[in-house]
Amino acid sequence: MALPDCTAAANITACSIQWNDSKTSVEDSRNAATVITQAVSIGVIMLLSIIGNSLVLLAIYKNPALQNKTAIFIANIAIADFTNGCIGMPFLLVSTITNNWPFSDALCSFTAAITIILCAVSIGTLGSIAHDRYCAIVYPLKYHELMSKTKIVFFLAWIWIQAVVIAICPLLGWSEYIYIQNEYLCTANWGQDISYTLSLTIFYSLGPMTVMLYCYIRILMVARRHSRQITALKTSVAHQTEISTKNTKRKRTSILSDPSIVQFRKDAKSAFILFIVIAVFLICWMPHLVTMYAIAFGYNGFTDAFYTATTWLSMTNSMLNPILYGVLNRQYRTAFKQLLFGTVIKNRDHGLIKTRPAGDP
Repeated sequence: MALPDCTAAANITACSIQWNDSKTSVEDSRNAATVITQAVSIGVIMLLSIIGNSLVLLAIYKNPALQNKTAIFIANIAIADFTNGCIGMPFLLVSTITNNWPFSDALCSFTAAITIILCAVSIGTLGSIAHDRYCAIVYPLKYHELMSKTKIVFFLAWIWIQAVVIAICPLLGWSEYIYIQNEYLCTANWGQDISYTLSLTIFYSLGPMTVMLYCYIRILMVARRHSRQITALKTSVAHQTEISTKNTKRKRTSILSDPSIVQFRKDAKSAFILFIVIAVFLICWMPHLVTMYAIAFGYNGFTDAFYTATTWLSMTNSMLNPILYGVLNRQYRTAFKQLLFGTVIKNRDHGLIKTRPAGDP
């Protein structure tokens, strides 16, 4: 029986059904250099995801300075990325090398369900992080009430439960899990049941994204207002010519060292770092969502190389978060150095790492 042409998005389902029937892969048109490059790439992404997210979890566990409410959500994302590196990526590596799915149908469904769970957990946690930073900056006096330990546990439980529910649906007949040849992975058959694809997008992608957008717009507005207030205070002090220069400088220093202003700056910096994390997540996953809809609606304008690239890009996100924390956050960078080199890194005051107020990651 002739195999369907798998170079078009419209035939992806046909290719997957053919695989399910005969376990025969399509002819591999790649040369050895391409296979080696792809295998090495996903291997590096896998190793860095496992190592990097292990460092994040160990850093939070060993350093009291990092043990705050926001870090709970950061740890949740690290767990999801670590699990993806340990479970999802090894199968992706094997199927990339062999150009087919050499395992059972049950294992295909299992890995597909795990991938959807971890993706839903990641984006749900990012939405919770945006809400956490929103509460810290917009309602600083009510932060500990709005983000109590009970509410954080509720958020985490809800994130994992809804992720498991949406992943189980294809196993119960709402859509199905299949192997997609030109993405080298098992995932939902996006074109079989459009209602499942739309539900997944609306409730598990657009919903959290809307929360993120609203929260960060409000954070930006509050940050700009605080910045104008601080500038006005400094200008007012500077124009008090009847006060000596020494006293003027002392007043300006007092304004800048006010506990509420110091805490606001820390929270604003924290929000900026986590905004970068969210932006990188969206950059890594949006192309994959585009291909998902291409498959769902039978659009065949993309090449196999594009589908493969979007898969690689989405997996890359799992290794990028630890790098972002290390580059953008001095506390995580110091903790990573301690874990990697076994040395006690001194801070600028030549002391051990100091604990910052809760809410500052």
